[in-house]
Amino acid sequence: MRVLLVNPVMKRYYKSPTCPLGLLSIATYLHQQGHIIKIIDAAVKNVNYQKEISAFQPDIVGVSVISNKSIADAVRVSKTARSQKIPVVWGGTLASAIPEIILRSGFVDYVVIGEGEITFDMLLEALKDRSPLANIDGLAFLRQGTVVVNPDRAFADLADFPVLDWTFVNPADYFQQMFSARKMLYLYSAKGCPARCTFCFNKGFNRCVYRARPFEHCLEEIAFLTSCCAMDGVHFADELWCENKTQLAEKCEKLLSRFPALVWGCNARIGSLAQPDFELMYRAGCRWIFFGVESGSPDIQKLIKKGIELHKVETTVRGCYEAGIVPVVSLILGFPDETPAQVRQTADLARKLPEALFDVNFFFPLPATELCDMLIQRGSYHLPATLREFSRLLPTEKLHDNFSKTPARDLKVVRSYFMWSTFLRKGLLPGQGRPLAVKAVKDAFKGICRHGLGNAALSAAYDAATFLGIMAARTLHPRIRQQYGLFKRTQS
Repeated sequence: MRVLLVNPVMKRYYKSPTCPLGLLSIATYLHQQGHIIKIIDAAVKNVNYQKEISAFQPDIVGVSVISNKSIADAVRVSKTARSQKIPVVWGGTLASAIPEIILRSGFVDYVVIGEGEITFDMLLEALKDRSPLANIDGLAFLRQGTVVVNPDRAFADLADFPVLDWTFVNPADYFQQMFSARKMLYLYSAKGCPARCTFCFNKGFNRCVYRARPFEHCLEEIAFLTSCCAMDGVHFADELWCENKTQLAEKCEKLLSRFPALVWGCNARIGSLAQPDFELMYRAGCRWIFFGVESGSPDIQKLIKKGIELHKVETTVRGCYEAGIVPVVSLILGFPDETPAQVRQTADLARKLPEALFDVNFFFPLPATELCDMLIQRGSYHLPATLREFSRLLPTEKLHDNFSKTPARDLKVVRSYFMWSTFLRKGLLPGQGRPLAVKAVKDAFKGICRHGLGNAALSAAYDAATFLGIMAARTLHPRIRQQYGLFKRTQS
């Protein structure tokens, strides 16, 4: 069958796009099964869906929906396909969490829940043979106006999936600058994470199971990308790069042996790595690591079930830095019932990490997460009833609802303080590049070039409002900053 896979553009999103690895994996797998595949990425360039669909004449259109921000464009392409009597299937982390709402929208025929490769292939075969859909695990659909959600699909062995075929996209469209890398791409070497964080999609989507791909598959992709388009950096997009130190050593040895000039970064867990591990990773090319800390409050740590030991945060971050690797620390503000004292604990911890850059976001109740369910049960939150309502939300970067016991203005001031300090900083280590502000400006400019001057005014207005909001929160509330200890002279 002829399958068109679409990555819809995210509204108000002007960062450099990353390759839709999920779609690329599905495209590669379906192609291996004999289907004719085309990927369209609206995040890379403006797309005339009517023209593209008419030209390709697909038998089905698949749309990746991983964020509220992409819903509006996902609806647009779906309506276009349906107007030509072409069935539409949605998949992705958000789609998997709200299949009933999607199917009741009236312009989506099927929803693939969870991992999509095998389920999508079985759907294609069922449509071709006109066989029942009830036996396809991981599929949701409408039957006589009733939403049917089949049982979850058992996880596949990732060794059974082929090496990703990067010829379905133009890799150069996704190049990013990241510290010392100038042509960095996102790849993945594993799916899932064993942690049980109550705010994260992982528990519902990956069921807290970590599954590694054969690392040789990644090495083949790196070999292709470095030779065909001069890629010089990789960020491994895995929720967790390594499950144990044996696996870490094997990966590092293979990277060092085959690609000694490649630099890379990954996501790691506080307390799982020691100084010798960081030194090995540095020798193998690692130059940045993201750590999820989220909160400096022991009580909030219990609420979110992060499972880290806070006393190990400082030593982990410092060890990473001393090995020559930039540590990037994730923080979340505004957890349910979080008090000013608990927010202060987070700010105090962050101030003890002068080696780190920070990525700070607001808590948002993602559908099908434990904290979201808790808020719904106690009547503090109601899920949006329609896709239109979902599309209006901008999770993590905008404080839609404040479920904490801390004033919203306080949360904004604390976030702005650490975001602004990170935004202006140069690379923390020699050779780590220009201030992150330079990258942000370049990303905004690329966004205008990709999507035309018609979106430039909207982009500029949104970016200006965001910038002014951060500046106002950062500079106009000295008493709030003092309350949370946010002055340069108090930093360790």
